[in-house]
Amino acid sequence: MRKLALLIPLAIALAAAMAVASGTEEGGGAVAGVPVGDVIPQSTVDAAGEAVVFATPAEYQAKTGLAIPAYTEAPMLAAMVSAGELPPVEDRISEDPLVLLPLSEVKQVGRYTEKFSMVDKGWIGIAHSNHAMGMSNPYNFSHAYPQVFKSATPSDGARVWTFELRRGMKWSDGEPFTSEDVRFWFEDDASNRELNPNVFENLVQKDGTSGGQNIIDDYTFQYVFDFPYLMGENIFDLMALSTYLPAHYLKQFHPKYNENIDALVKESGFNTWTELFRNKEDRWEQKNNIDKPVLTPWRVIVPIPNKTVIFERNPYYWAVDVAGQQLPYFDTVQLETGVDLEVAKLKALNGEVDWFSNEGVAMYPVAKEQEREGKILVTRHGHSGTNGGLLEFNLTSEDPVLRPIFRNRDFRFGVSHAINREQIIKLEYYGLTQPQQSCWSEASPFYDANLCNTALEYDPDLANELLDKAGLSERDADGYRLRPDGKRLEINMVMVAGDHEAAAEIVVSNLKDVGLAINTRVLEWGAFGQMRVNNELELVYDPYNWGTNEGIYYQAASLGIPYLRGFWAQKWTDWFTSNGERGEEPPAIVREAIDEYWKVKENLDWDVRAESMKRITEIAADNLWTIGIMNHPGYTIMYNAGLQNVPTRFLAYHRTDISRPQVMFF
Repeated sequence: MRKLALLIPLAIALAAAMAVASGTEEGGGAVAGVPVGDVIPQSTVDAAGEAVVFATPAEYQAKTGLAIPAYTEAPMLAAMVSAGELPPVEDRISEDPLVLLPLSEVKQVGRYTEKFSMVDKGWIGIAHSNHAMGMSNPYNFSHAYPQVFKSATPSDGARVWTFELRRGMKWSDGEPFTSEDVRFWFEDDASNRELNPNVFENLVQKDGTSGGQNIIDDYTFQYVFDFPYLMGENIFDLMALSTYLPAHYLKQFHPKYNENIDALVKESGFNTWTELFRNKEDRWEQKNNIDKPVLTPWRVIVPIPNKTVIFERNPYYWAVDVAGQQLPYFDTVQLETGVDLEVAKLKALNGEVDWFSNEGVAMYPVAKEQEREGKILVTRHGHSGTNGGLLEFNLTSEDPVLRPIFRNRDFRFGVSHAINREQIIKLEYYGLTQPQQSCWSEASPFYDANLCNTALEYDPDLANELLDKAGLSERDADGYRLRPDGKRLEINMVMVAGDHEAAAEIVVSNLKDVGLAINTRVLEWGAFGQMRVNNELELVYDPYNWGTNEGIYYQAASLGIPYLRGFWAQKWTDWFTSNGERGEEPPAIVREAIDEYWKVKENLDWDVRAESMKRITEIAADNLWTIGIMNHPGYTIMYNAGLQNVPTRFLAYHRTDISRPQVMFF
């Protein structure tokens, strides 16, 4: 067994051990599949949930009684086959292609179309439609479904997970996709300390041990854990990250496989091999490197820095619709980059692009006006986080005066009561959100109404009383509160650029009304992240508590569990993620929350897990580690009125299935 050098996520509890496997039953008397252009009958939707995906054509037939017809392909690919430039479609899509349905309420079998256009702010996951597995309900593992991986089967109390790949599946350059690509990612990227100095330390197992990877054959491999591992709730690793790489291409940029790597680095103009490797890997957006093979529906053929980035259909894409048509429906996707946000909004409102997504609801009223004219359609999608706006005071600040102030419970509760959330929601969010502390979504079985509604009332008198009680009763001539050392209490708040600055300004004004002086800076993510690592932050206005719509995994941070994206306790985070080797040990109440967190992640018994999470949320309600403003307003989506198969429910498509653009068509 190959030892897992990276610290793989803690094995966490399995509510119901089950396999996400391809169907093996034979469908007797099956009739033809759904014709092109027809609405897909509800009877074909997977009864297990909202996944509307079938691991293989055999599973589709077994569950629906319908057979997938002979495979067909886009005209541009058929022409290439006729010219001898491509193998036949059945030789390109694997022996067991994924059968993919739309996420929309009305689901249609689409038609091949030439072009789909977006502006940069309207990116909808074209580069991310390649996850290993998916989750239609992040709180219930029975809603897991296959994507790149054909099946995932737990055993030994979910300590061992066996994965099967699709035989005959290929990268966009026609090279086979096998377990070697998984091994290469695991051993030579994720476990390489030069590439990953802090490999997934936010997901370290409780006792500091690591799991392992077994490569069984070209299409079968395992991950082995020391504890039960609920993959569906660790969505950020096997679910949302690709966990595989094109080994046949990337090995040339790795010193383990290329003894001349130094010369190649110098020739390429990089300083280190790791810089070269990450550049060629082009993992997150996949719009930079035209040479890298991909598994996504489209591959980039005109990369940035071109103002119009062009993606072309991947001839080896491994998914079909219920009519047997190889996906995607669009030949090309054109993405305008470097467009000013206001210009992008105007283009979307005028119907000049087919899709535009903007976080927040600033565009929603004017977009709905345009919708009445018939140029565009408008909907909203949820965010992966439940909260839109968090105040995170750094409870481990290096400042010896600020630290005890921030750690004072009365201070945090006073700040919470000083915020006029109703005003913010009315003025900046058109009444489309509700006041809320940082908490689980109402869709989650861990939802705690007490935590969500703690200290939400706008009560300046109570805020002043609590701030006085926190030792800040003295003020200067301008009415600002004084620190214990007699200086004016000035707190530096930072945030990243976005549509939340106006809401943050109201918060700053509210805090001024109770004598707190807040200095605001807007930073780029790079500078912002470096300040966090250096523990230089005092207060952060965080636009969302990322992840609480996606399962429990490590983003439970706002509930008192330190984590790498959190800003409220950097030294406690260092302690937590290093298994106590670095940072500062947190106080007993935080350690209690952490202990309960491990019980949630390790236990197979749902009642035990629910009880432990209840204690975590009780501790959070008693302490308000972070201060929530409202629930997240989601994204405003403007799209071409002729575009079909667009999901319109307010759900979080942010992660494993970002709207499924590969099944949209005109």
